[in-house]
Amino acid sequence: MTQLVVRIPEEQKQMLVLEAQRKGESVSEVARRALARYIEEKSGQGHRDELLDLLAIARKGKHIKGPKDLSSHYKRYLYGDKRL
Repeated sequence: MTQLVVRIPEEQKQMLVLEAQRKGESVSEVARRALARYIEEKSGQGHRDELLDLLAIARKGKHIKGPKDLSSHYKRYLYGDKRL
């Protein structure tokens, strides 16, 4: 793991500290998870994972209902809204 120094407003630091105390985790762990969640949302990885899960279930022969607009908006589910 590498180290990164980031300057944040005092109120954000306080929010990180409170969240870390509430969860019984380190401030660093809370910050890492928040950053990972942000990157995942921005990259559209969450949508892509959902689509891959649907495909895995379909390959097993199970019948499932996916989003009604999947065929016309598949890129949104693969890449997120930014690539439409």
